[in-house]
Amino acid sequence: MDAVGVLPSIVPVNYLLDNDRIVIRTDAGSKLAAALRGAPVAFEVDGVDQNHQVGWSVVVRGRAEEITDEDKLAELRQTPLLAWHPRAKPRYIQINPSQVIGRRIKIAGLPPDWWG
Repeated sequence: MDAVGVLPSIVPVNYLLDNDRIVIRTDAGSKLAAALRGAPVAFEVDGVDQNHQVGWSVVVRGRAEEITDEDKLAELRQTPLLAWHPRAKPRYIQINPSQVIGRRIKIAGLPPDWWG
């Protein structure tokens, strides 16, 4: 059983980079509860460029907060930020970054089909 607030929770999310903030959509639940209490959060995104044999990873740490400004919400509703889950995700959360770290990894000499 997941003890929210005791152990970190890692979930896949769709996101949007809005200026220097990461924005996700959600509904009532643990992500929204964390945002409402200003919880520290971490966000990670990784990628691979198979043609150039390069991988990268970026981790953002900061605090989550719900976006409530009506003008900002109207703007965000016009973006392509969609929820994967068919249930409506009407609430928007932003991560206000306090730390951004990342790295790029290049491994020379990999065969062209190394990724699969």
